[in-house]
Amino acid sequence: MRCQARRWIVAAHAYLLHLVGCTLFSNKSATNVHVVHLEAFCDLGQSGGYAWGATALVHMYDQLNKASRTTTRKIEGYLTLLQCWIYEHFPSVHQCVTDDAYEEMSPRASRWLTMKAHMKGITRAPYRAHCDALTVTDVCWLPYSDHRGVRGFELISSFHGQLRWGPTVVTV
Repeated sequence: MRCQARRWIVAAHAYLLHLVGCTLFSNKSATNVHVVHLEAFCDLGQSGGYAWGATALVHMYDQLNKASRTTTRKIEGYLTLLQCWIYEHFPSVHQCVTDDAYEEMSPRASRWLTMKAHMKGITRAPYRAHCDALTVTDVCWLPYSDHRGVRGFELISSFHGQLRWGPTVVTV
């Protein structure tokens, strides 16, 4: 009986490691998970207390930094998070199709229909030129105003400083 319980615990560790490594902290391999994430799942009881959202942002900021270099051809990270963030903050960059069945209690990412049938074709050059031409008025600075009734916003949550995950430190 003890051996059976241990197998379930090991399976839970492996599943969570794979899930986190292939979503929040995905890399260009699409299937390999970096060993730095092993430490997060040593104690499953403690794993639930981590600030996974902040951790995902640290990873995303670091990957955006790497992707901004001219020699970089691919980006790592949780691209669904980046895509949804762009839809919310830069509505003029891409024509998004919203799901009529979306409810504010649902995850925010489910608000958009992003299958190929709903996407407008964008080639790299015009897209980059459009992004480069953005002005302050093209940015939606408070994109979640219609979501305030579901989840309140506290100005104190606007963070400025350093975010850290393992050896990666990003200043925002």
